[in-house]
Amino acid sequence: MHSFNNQHTELPVLSKKRPRIGKKENNVITLFEKWAVKTPDAVALVFENQSYTYRELNEKANQVAHYLLIKGVKSNQLVGLCIERSLAMVTGILGIWKSGGAYVPIDPDCSAEHISYLLEDSGIKLIISSKLSRISLPDAIQKNVISLDESGLYAQQPVTSPENSTALKNLSYLIYTSGNAVKPRGVLVEHRGMLNHLYAKINELKLNQETILAFTASYTSDISVWQICCALLTGGRTVVYPFSLIVEPGRLIAQVEADKVNILQLVPAYMAAVLQRKPKESLHKLRYLLITDQVADPVLLSRWFAHPGYSRIPVINTYGPAEASGDITHHFIYTAPAGNPVILGKPVQYLHVYILNAAGQLCPLGTPGEICVSGIGVSRGYLNCEELTRKKFIADPFRKRERMFKTGDLGRWLPDGTVEYLGRVEDDQVKI
Repeated sequence: MHSFNNQHTELPVLSKKRPRIGKKENNVITLFEKWAVKTPDAVALVFENQSYTYRELNEKANQVAHYLLIKGVKSNQLVGLCIERSLAMVTGILGIWKSGGAYVPIDPDCSAEHISYLLEDSGIKLIISSKLSRISLPDAIQKNVISLDESGLYAQQPVTSPENSTALKNLSYLIYTSGNAVKPRGVLVEHRGMLNHLYAKINELKLNQETILAFTASYTSDISVWQICCALLTGGRTVVYPFSLIVEPGRLIAQVEADKVNILQLVPAYMAAVLQRKPKESLHKLRYLLITDQVADPVLLSRWFAHPGYSRIPVINTYGPAEASGDITHHFIYTAPAGNPVILGKPVQYLHVYILNAAGQLCPLGTPGEICVSGIGVSRGYLNCEELTRKKFIADPFRKRERMFKTGDLGRWLPDGTVEYLGRVEDDQVKI
């Protein structure tokens, strides 16, 4: 069987056996709260000239959670989050999880038509927002909006943690992805898939209390989850950068250096913009640069490693669909590539990757086929898209009790156990 999987031995929460669903020590909130007890005065979150310690972030999130519980939020309930980049953005996410709910990110800068579609499709009845961002929401839902910078009732809630009933099988978030569809589809991601993705990053990037992680993604994208949470699970620090800084590559990189960031993720186009400036800074503290979302250009990688201040910094090509809770492969690149193939890398822990032909059979080594993934990261499927869910999410024919997602991407196994990316499958068929 030409399938490969990587089961990491250092995962402190999930075991090689099926995780014990419902155990309190097995959810992201309890893991974060342990650091709030262990290092309450350490800085957890930074945005511009503001910051929260672990104690402050935990207490703020607890107040949000208590208020949501008063408003009737139940386990697995979808709660909207429509807010600008800020400390409150992260507080809102943690507060929703602490209440047992799952968050639905809504970009306040999107069109009114797009926001209305997300509200209608998700059916959310309650939205966390701010005085600035709530003006993007339709009048009909304003009575159900909680502005974190306006609500006196929210600020009066207890700062103690509510009872934690979050099980790994519960929903963690609903995130919309367009794929090739005209309208975006909502992907239902569970805590267990999310947590496995977080620990794949923690283990492979060796994150710890000294970690300073840059949050550069849009919080409506699936990569935002690990950028927000991984440092908070290891006692490190998450630095949220405003879009006003992100749109200026020179300023962003200078700030990354000033903040002593260890982990940074960019899309290749942004990486190209950084290198086009012919930067002089060396990024002394950066340990890894991750790239995602676009094809890794060998010429671009060569330019990165040719830079005297960047040549020591490995680049990690990451690949994975939102439908599998995030990245399913990592490829560590230490020197400029010699050829042109786009290597997606090896599967991350507790996931199984297959290359299948049009008949659903395993492809021989080196033979192109559709990239499919199974294991703990595979999500519940699409909201309100039962037919498409049945088509794309199927039973794993090679492992009992596992579900498999068909990515629609074309690839092949290389002899070293890595996957090479070859493009998209045409018309849902494997055509070479």
